[in-house]
Amino acid sequence: MSVGDVPGFVLARPFSLDTVFADAVMADVFSETATVRAWFEVEGALAQCQGELGLIPAEVASRIERAAQTISVDGDAIWRGMRNVGYPILPTVQALCEILDPVDAAWVHFGATTQDIMDTGLALQIRAAIARNVSLLEELGDAVEVLIDRYGDAVMAARTHALHAVPTTFGAKLAVYLTEAQELLTVLRAAEQAACAVSLFGAGGTAAGFGAPASELRDALADRLGLRRRHVSWHSSRVGIVQFGFACALVAQLAGRMATEVINLSRTEIGELSEAKGHFRGASSTMPQKANPISCEAAVGASTVAGSLLPALHASAQPSHERAAGEWHVEWFVVPALALQTATSLALMATVMKDLIVDCDRMRVNLEHDGGLILTEAYMFAYAQDVGREEAHRQLYAMALRTREHGTTLSEEVRASLPALAKRLEQEGRFPLKPEDYLGEARIVAALAVDKWRQRESAGP
Repeated sequence: MSVGDVPGFVLARPFSLDTVFADAVMADVFSETATVRAWFEVEGALAQCQGELGLIPAEVASRIERAAQTISVDGDAIWRGMRNVGYPILPTVQALCEILDPVDAAWVHFGATTQDIMDTGLALQIRAAIARNVSLLEELGDAVEVLIDRYGDAVMAARTHALHAVPTTFGAKLAVYLTEAQELLTVLRAAEQAACAVSLFGAGGTAAGFGAPASELRDALADRLGLRRRHVSWHSSRVGIVQFGFACALVAQLAGRMATEVINLSRTEIGELSEAKGHFRGASSTMPQKANPISCEAAVGASTVAGSLLPALHASAQPSHERAAGEWHVEWFVVPALALQTATSLALMATVMKDLIVDCDRMRVNLEHDGGLILTEAYMFAYAQDVGREEAHRQLYAMALRTREHGTTLSEEVRASLPALAKRLEQEGRFPLKPEDYLGEARIVAALAVDKWRQRESAGP
């Protein structure tokens, strides 16, 4: 007996990442109801445009649009019909015709093909999806900006290959993410331009069923729905859809990378960042001390899923002839899933960054690990003024080895091995060197990133 057979034990749906963490707004954008509603919206708008152009009786067109706007959707009936037909628009049209007078029903879906309605409906959904991801990306960027304002001057270790490299600031680290967020806003808006186009080209892409005014009708429908005009069929040309998917994957990887950064810097031995605290938040079922970075973990999961879906979308964009034969079906799963996982990862990280706990004191303590060797490059370039970079590198490398071998500090090794350099730096008031002495443009780039982000806000979308 399975658990599903146990009386009172009901499993309504398969367990997945979306069960708990899915962004509700994006889930609504691609819900069954929203998807079918989009098809009805396109059918109604098509009829209205045809009526305005005199292609069908104007009073009939108004009744069709009104019925399309108010119809009560029976999703089960549409899906039953789809199992038989293979595609959902025929049963969708039948449902609309059933609530119309037969005279009016004769003009529904006049000249259009299934993919015209589904692609145009998808364009409406993608527009809403991009708006949601833009909003979440701005929310995330705003949270990062606040962190830079509060903690941007905190000096910490820059890490390369997971090891201490040179000193930096928390603001400089965050500036990378903030700048990328701003760049990805442009990527999302470019994807909207590419993907949100009208589709009204008939069975074979010739629009023969619409007659001579096909181009004028297509423009009217695009304008009515707020979509980009398009005069060549994109039934088999899925560049815009792939561009949308690629934009989502890029945005998701930003969220995932930020999540990984927080996870790594919250390690017990580092302890510079942590997610918000709460009773049993991130608790282990067996280790009472644990407070795991659960939101970041979910964001990594969602981001990884989003990225893994992109190859499938790319492969689906290679159909034969004028219409796909199975490749199109891939989009029906991948596009909603990509958009949803992207929004989920963004929403999770926006919350994480708003509530992020930053331990500036721990950052400072960590700079002293490894005997202060984080300043080796700083000493090397100071000494290179006397002997050149190559010789300075050789000698500082040897001092780094001795520091680790003897358990001393780098400044002690410099004083013992390079007394002239130590004396010169002392005369300049710089010995021993401090992390604050070797920050380069760290504070400048943080300020520039914030300034550019704020300019983006004042300019608007």
